[in-house]
Amino acid sequence: MFGLKDCLDLKSRDLTEIPQTWDLDGAKSITEAEEKYNCLLSTLDPQLSLKYQKRCEEATKEGGKLLGPPLGTWSIPPIIEDEELYRYEVSKNARPPAK
Repeated sequence: MFGLKDCLDLKSRDLTEIPQTWDLDGAKSITEAEEKYNCLLSTLDPQLSLKYQKRCEEATKEGGKLLGPPLGTWSIPPIIEDEELYRYEVSKNARPPAK
């Protein structure tokens, strides 16, 4: 079991990086992130923890998901290879600010 210090001791590895090929290292990273999440959740006041988990479930239901896992599914966006072009396309399609 992790202690609070272990929970807060985040590794230098960025878990948001998407590997070119999925391997056991990626699965290990997700497992470590889930363990840290559960560890941090266990340090909360039990009532607050239950309220947080309930709110997560409600937020998922509010998102309109009718079928599938109760807490939703993961959607990994495509890699942005040309950030400048991506920003240009996004800004081109942005709505003007409301008056």
